[in-house]
Amino acid sequence: MEPIKLSQKAEEEIVNAAKMAALSNKPKFNYA
Repeated sequence: MEPIKLSQKAEEEIVNAAKMAALSNKPKFNYA
């Protein structure tokens, strides 16, 4: 069962990283 837990944890980290990347890719200073 450990590999499954590790997979779920890794998947959460991947999702969080994807969210952070999406936020970073948004041109925040493009409104000027």
